[in-house]
Amino acid sequence: MKSCLSQYPSMMALSVLLVLCSLFAKGQNLAFRQRIDLANFSVCPLPATVTMYGEDNAFQGYSGSLDSTTLVVLWGDGTSDTGKFEMTGYYNNFDYSFTHNYQLPGKFRVLIRPIEPTYTNFYYYGGWSDTLVQVYPNCIHAEGVVFYDSINNCQLDASEPKVKNTTIVVRDSIGSIAGVGFSDDNGEYKANIPSGMVDATARIGIGLANQKCSPNGYVFPTVNDTTIDFAVFCNSAIDLVAHHGISGVGAPGDTGKVSIRSRVRGCEAGAALVKLTVDSQLVIGSQISGPTPDSIVGQTIYWTVSFSSSVGTPKTTSLVYASFETITNTNATLLSKVYFTASIESGLVETATYNNVENWSLLVDGPYDPNNKTVSPQGLDDDGKITLEQNELTYTVNFQNTGTAPAKNVFIIDSLSQYFDIASLRVIESSDPMTTAYYDGPILRFDFENINLPDSASDPEGSKGWFIFSVNLKDSLPFGTQIMNNVDIYFDYNAPIRTNTTLNTIYDPPFVPEDLIVSISKENVTCMSNDNGSIDLTIISGNPPYSILWGNGSSATSFTDLSPGIYTVTVTDSASIVHTENVEVLENRIHDTPIIAPIQGPKKVQSWNTFNYTTSTTALSSFVWTADGGEIESSVANAANVLWHAGPIGTLFVTEANEHGCTAIDSFKVEIAFVGVEPIISEGFKIYPNPTDGVLVIELNALTGTEEVQIRDVHGRLIQSKRIDSGNTYLDLRNVAKGVYTVTVLNDSGTEHQRLIVR
Repeated sequence: MKSCLSQYPSMMALSVLLVLCSLFAKGQNLAFRQRIDLANFSVCPLPATVTMYGEDNAFQGYSGSLDSTTLVVLWGDGTSDTGKFEMTGYYNNFDYSFTHNYQLPGKFRVLIRPIEPTYTNFYYYGGWSDTLVQVYPNCIHAEGVVFYDSINNCQLDASEPKVKNTTIVVRDSIGSIAGVGFSDDNGEYKANIPSGMVDATARIGIGLANQKCSPNGYVFPTVNDTTIDFAVFCNSAIDLVAHHGISGVGAPGDTGKVSIRSRVRGCEAGAALVKLTVDSQLVIGSQISGPTPDSIVGQTIYWTVSFSSSVGTPKTTSLVYASFETITNTNATLLSKVYFTASIESGLVETATYNNVENWSLLVDGPYDPNNKTVSPQGLDDDGKITLEQNELTYTVNFQNTGTAPAKNVFIIDSLSQYFDIASLRVIESSDPMTTAYYDGPILRFDFENINLPDSASDPEGSKGWFIFSVNLKDSLPFGTQIMNNVDIYFDYNAPIRTNTTLNTIYDPPFVPEDLIVSISKENVTCMSNDNGSIDLTIISGNPPYSILWGNGSSATSFTDLSPGIYTVTVTDSASIVHTENVEVLENRIHDTPIIAPIQGPKKVQSWNTFNYTTSTTALSSFVWTADGGEIESSVANAANVLWHAGPIGTLFVTEANEHGCTAIDSFKVEIAFVGVEPIISEGFKIYPNPTDGVLVIELNALTGTEEVQIRDVHGRLIQSKRIDSGNTYLDLRNVAKGVYTVTVLNDSGTEHQRLIVR
């Protein structure tokens, strides 16, 4: 049997082929199965000549030398054509073809059916009899190559690698999608675009690669065919994904199968831990395929895998694709659910983590079809509940040739939901070389041309194929939105096999508060002469913000120098979950008080000067210095520098703590010499109080009206200044640092200075 798949016609040709395949069965009932090759749905320019042809055969009593059939084609524009076709050969082959000219643009429904001989019953199976053929006045053809621009010159050079499975999206001036192309294994793409649009823009879709040159897209006139090459580079993002593969659960006592798929997308190198957990109602049996696991512990299978970086261009690397036999426990209930978990984890920063784990369920001895479609995440319950954050859906299509002869060509048609963002579509991987095409609808076509798939009887494993793609949901979809998807699988001429329908429903998950878990550690009192008990509180999990209340009214999370006793704390989170705990600090005084050495340093000092003091150090001890009448400018272990204030007496304290937290204190009296406690009187003005830590009064003996007061530090920097317009002037020095300053009064006759101490 000849393939009814046509080659892609040139966009400038006037004839575009629509291929339909039919299979007839003779008798009282006629079963007619129709297929249209979706590679040719966009037809232009006008007048558009459409040629529809096919070859098939008929069985059940037809005579290849005597019988014929008459077909009618309804073109959808009010016209139709009829043709009679003879059957020839051993297999009762017949060829048919029709040609039609569309004179006007639009969408037209094409239908073909037999009208002779007369049948009492007539059936359509699946097929595409109601598919719309789009006719445009004119079209152009956009094509090019996606490549990694390693030379950084924004042009394709011979040594630069091509990038496959990249989506190219063309939008019109208002942002609507006008055409979509996909780069193949050679990095080449093509897209058909209606001509005459204003400011058409082409750019790569959403992914782990960034468009390097013209990152906002290429604007081009839609008049002539256009070639656009896309230079890309990695954006350092990485995404780890784990989900289930082909799986099925046997009846109680029987054998089933569980599979896991995991991969990484991006450019970075790293390592990951992959896990597959199997329900306790199943026994993990022998491995069917995939890498040998590192270990199997209980019901969980573990793999540690590494992956290398790519040379600047994003790639998808399959990490673990493995299958195991499972044996269902004899006490399991038919059609009850069993649960599985696939997961992957790594220390790398990812673009998304929701796809690191998938939980799914299967029925014990549930129905299994080798031609199926699965979605990840499967979602919760029968309606596949997912959250808005789970906006990427990954679909796996599995197919198997269950016929009696090899299938030369296989193609799959997928009518996507209106809720998908087509620009985010990513073809991830496939079992065999595959091409992808997009059509208005939106419709995807996946072609396995010349796959030569064996039949399942002669080669059970070789008769299988699969592919994986992902697509993001549109933003801000309302809760309750349902996303359903299935595909039609075509094996050569045969009628399509429609898979199961996957279902996901967007829902608002109920708030489930986290458990409030509080950890409290303590140290008992162990010192002979001081209390050194302590408590530290840490909130492990809960629902922030938190309220912490101790019995003494404190909200602190740590305490030191506690005496023996019982301390009560209550922690409350935003979900009104309350945790109350009593902590008992015990008394076990077993450690001696450290013997602190005397403080060494000057006992008589000048005010507002810095002096050094030390004490002998002891191994594992720490020191804390404080001063009364002065301030600690700096301290390192057993030494401190002290700035003494006005005096006349100051006291220096040092506290030594040993390795057990036991403390001892020593003090040191210092005489501070200072002149100028009383107000200083000069011929022109006086200031008071001096020293001061607040408001300073400047009192002038005479006022000329030209006076100004200035305060400068020891480096001559101006701290404050003010015009004097009365006998007494007030300066607020509460925010001025402690130290020695100069007060200057200026007028037309000259200047006068006095020293000021700020304490």
